[in-house]
Amino acid sequence: MSTQLRSIDPLLLRQLSKVGITDLDALPDNERWAKLLQRISDYYRSSSEDRDLLARTLDLSTKEMNELNERLHKQHHRLNDLINAIADALSAFRGIHTGEQQPDEDSLHDVTVSITQAKSTFNARLNDLFNVTDGTQVDSGSLSMIRQDFLSLADGMMRLIRDASASASMRKELEVARAVQQLLLPESETIDRPFVRVTGHYRPATSCGGDWWAVHDLPDGRVFLVIGDVTGHGVASAILTGVAKAACDIARNLRKNDLQCDELLRMMNTSIYGAGKQRLMMTASVCMIDPRAKKLTVSSAGHTFPMLIRNRGGQLTAAPIVAHGSPLGASPDSVFPEVTVPLESNDVLCCYTDGVTECESPLKEQFSERRLRELLIHAGRWDPSAIRDTIEHSLAQFAGDAPQIDDITFIIAKVGMLG
Repeated sequence: MSTQLRSIDPLLLRQLSKVGITDLDALPDNERWAKLLQRISDYYRSSSEDRDLLARTLDLSTKEMNELNERLHKQHHRLNDLINAIADALSAFRGIHTGEQQPDEDSLHDVTVSITQAKSTFNARLNDLFNVTDGTQVDSGSLSMIRQDFLSLADGMMRLIRDASASASMRKELEVARAVQQLLLPESETIDRPFVRVTGHYRPATSCGGDWWAVHDLPDGRVFLVIGDVTGHGVASAILTGVAKAACDIARNLRKNDLQCDELLRMMNTSIYGAGKQRLMMTASVCMIDPRAKKLTVSSAGHTFPMLIRNRGGQLTAAPIVAHGSPLGASPDSVFPEVTVPLESNDVLCCYTDGVTECESPLKEQFSERRLRELLIHAGRWDPSAIRDTIEHSLAQFAGDAPQIDDITFIIAKVGMLG
């Protein structure tokens, strides 16, 4: 090939070679020249078509990009509107809170109405937001999922509000029951009589407990100490303590000086059996202090045994007064045998519910009767109020952060000088 041919563009050289022109020094014949011109014409026509196609492609791509950008812009605004709609709807939930003050029924009703309205409004706004009028296609499955998720959330919140409303109503009932139960307890924690000083402590495990204690004076000078523990907690237990208190009052007013411990428990048993229908029962202990006869009489209805602390020559001892009997309300024919022991000056009597000895530490260890007995021996020389405070403090220290699982109630009675 000549130097002149080598200086020509390789693409042109290939085209020349295809038509048989390999030597530029010699002129091609007419046939080769026609083929060459045809090749050149085809090349330029093809190049022109390629440029046209490229231009149309670029125009189409630009248009599609603009349309896509516009659609994305609209979707962005639609998403913002959706977020705002959700925010507006969720603001209806602001009535639900975990602050210290519990919402009442009226405020819960208002929130329920707000959420119902928000649910309807949100659904309508979704329809407006995704009611396509510009030809944009929206994934109906996604829309349905969004709507369903939010409406499910609204339904769940309304169920929560209904539960909270029921809880608020229950709290009111418990507050009333607790107020009534407080009226059943002695007005003062310390009760003084010429021959005995009595003090008590009551701490329920829940808003409305099932423990109860009372002091009853008889015209002849005897004093009855009554302590009871209803099975369970709540309104029903509080009602049963009211039944027990009413039975005590009736027995005291009817029998007056003839009233005995076992008779008092029998009358209480009749009332509790009728009211509890054997579904609710009460353990109870009745202690009668008779200063003239210098004796202590005890009857029990399945209750923990009272503890008697005696001081003889400066040496203190503590022992339970064992008296057996069935819980009140277990049977209409239950009997409650009496146990009588001599009473001495400076004797201390402790009546308590099982919530005292079964008080648990964080390690699930119980306070136990042994600890209570040792504590009473240690504090038995003190004033009843000091003994009460010592027991209360010891129980609190023993329990620590452990939850209180049962009501804690006890009575301390210290006998004065007997003639």
